[in-house]
Amino acid sequence: MRSRIKKGKSHRVRALTNRFDVSAEDIAQMYRYRWKVELFFKFMKQQLRLKKLYSTKEQAVWNQIYLNLIAYLLVELWRQGHAPTMDRGEFITLLRAYLRKPMEALLAVLHRPKERTSRGRRKKGRTAADSPQALEAAAHPVQVSELQLNEA
Repeated sequence: MRSRIKKGKSHRVRALTNRFDVSAEDIAQMYRYRWKVELFFKFMKQQLRLKKLYSTKEQAVWNQIYLNLIAYLLVELWRQGHAPTMDRGEFITLLRAYLRKPMEALLAVLHRPKERTSRGRRKKGRTAADSPQALEAAAHPVQVSELQLNEA
């Protein structure tokens, strides 16, 4: 049986199936779920380094998958608490880099302020002094006073 599955507004997918008792929409939903599972296993292989299964026994395979799921959830929980805007892969790479270092060093890296901010694209031939921020600052001079820094 051929089913036409509408994907988006302008793209159609044809799927062959021998399930005559299931509608085309249900088949499309099954493929979507299967694709999500495939993407999750791809993530586990790439990011969590589940490269090989250490046993062929069913229970051992499930145990290894459960351990990877637990590791993933712990990493995701920690990422959401400390660096929710950071990319998951970047966060895992950072965790690996600071694996044998004190936790304070990792937290210092996660919570440090940005060193510079983007000012967007600038036109050719324009210097930083010509920027709208610099022109506005020059129009409204600010009195500078000495600041005393406490070194602790």
